[in-house]
Amino acid sequence: MTVESVFNLLLQGVIGYFLISNAFFFLLLAVSFLSIRKSTRLQPLLDSIRERSSFFAPRISVIAPARNEERSIENAVRSFLTLDYPKFEVIVVNDGSLDDTMKTLKVAFELTPATLFYDARLSPSQIRGVFVSKIYSNLLVIDKERGGKADSINVGIGFSRSELFCTVDADSVLERDSLQRVVLPFLEKPDTMLAVGGTVRPVNGSDVRQGRVIRSGLPKNPWALFQIVEYLRAFLFGRVGWSVFSSTMIISGAFGLFHRKSVVEAGGYRRDSVGEDMELILRLRAYAASRNLPVDIAFSPEPVCWTEVPENARGLGRQRERWQRGLAETLMSYPQMFLSPKYGFAGFVAYPYFLFVELLGPLVEVLGYLLALVGGLTGWISLETILLFFIIDVLFGAVMSTFAVLIEENAFFKYPRLSQLSLLMLTALLESLGYRQFCSFHRVRGLVNYLRGDRSWSMQRRIGFQSEASKG
Repeated sequence: MTVESVFNLLLQGVIGYFLISNAFFFLLLAVSFLSIRKSTRLQPLLDSIRERSSFFAPRISVIAPARNEERSIENAVRSFLTLDYPKFEVIVVNDGSLDDTMKTLKVAFELTPATLFYDARLSPSQIRGVFVSKIYSNLLVIDKERGGKADSINVGIGFSRSELFCTVDADSVLERDSLQRVVLPFLEKPDTMLAVGGTVRPVNGSDVRQGRVIRSGLPKNPWALFQIVEYLRAFLFGRVGWSVFSSTMIISGAFGLFHRKSVVEAGGYRRDSVGEDMELILRLRAYAASRNLPVDIAFSPEPVCWTEVPENARGLGRQRERWQRGLAETLMSYPQMFLSPKYGFAGFVAYPYFLFVELLGPLVEVLGYLLALVGGLTGWISLETILLFFIIDVLFGAVMSTFAVLIEENAFFKYPRLSQLSLLMLTALLESLGYRQFCSFHRVRGLVNYLRGDRSWSMQRRIGFQSEASKG
């Protein structure tokens, strides 16, 4: 077999891979569109159910781990405290911050020391102080030694006395009705629902005042702008589609609601995990499967959490490398799920998809670029084959991103101005011409680093929420 035939065969294999994965993407898109359309039509009924069931709503503990968040922490906590929900508490866990996070909290919320019962089963970390607010009776702040995000959530669970707990990032802002919306699946299936995720959107470019997104906007920074389109695609048809098939595999650490007792029995968050959010979901599935228990884990697109995203290439690249290492680590920790009938559709379809598409997809994509480049320069691969590869790769990405923007504007209307829609559409068309390749390259680096044994956690530099008025 000649070198030319090997190159052509490999690139044709890459093209076939993309055709199969793209067909599955379109299936998820169609299912997600129909699901979101149905939920939009039923919105008045859902609102009525939410209002009528408020008296029976379970108590929720909102747990926010914080590490060096002095720029955003006050706005974030205020957004949590003003949530429209009948019974909830806010537990902020300061994870050994080196900046003025604790000082900011103490001044802003008039904290005073307190003595409360703590269940230490999930964390060995030393608690340095427990504080309650003189202003807000439902605010609890825990100051602990450095232990990581997962450990901080475990500590928060240890102080929680609620039936459900909600995890949020301390650099996030929740919409006022987020808890009311994300709790609905628990009200519909109280005996089997273990976790529900909500939509996460980049807050960069929006006007945030007193812990509330006053006006959703688009950032001038191109890195953040591309991520808005990327998040729309990931949440509005990726996660919606898997939820329809009862195969949710990940709930973002930025915003998720969990059944506390089940999480405690499953062992809490894994403290040494890079991808602790996905790891917990797979462990809950394994926990239920080992006991032959029915399990429901869902995603709801309506509740929205706004979070800050990286605005430079270095921060974005390090984030994507960490996410890919977390994905690899988690999938390799649960090989028993692969094609297992005990896990239903999640084992037969979702796990193989995340393994062959989400984990190995970037590697196949980068391989395709290298084959096309070398084959084109040497003449080993025909121009027609190279063009077919780029059309399938680039054009499909643009089409999927465009559909995500259209679904968002049709169902949720977060960016109502024509100028915003036009800019999002243009960004969706340009995303596949450089940005996605950049992310794929760093995801491959993340996979390589995982194979090399890298388990480090890179911190994202926070800019902090700013209102448009303060930007001057």
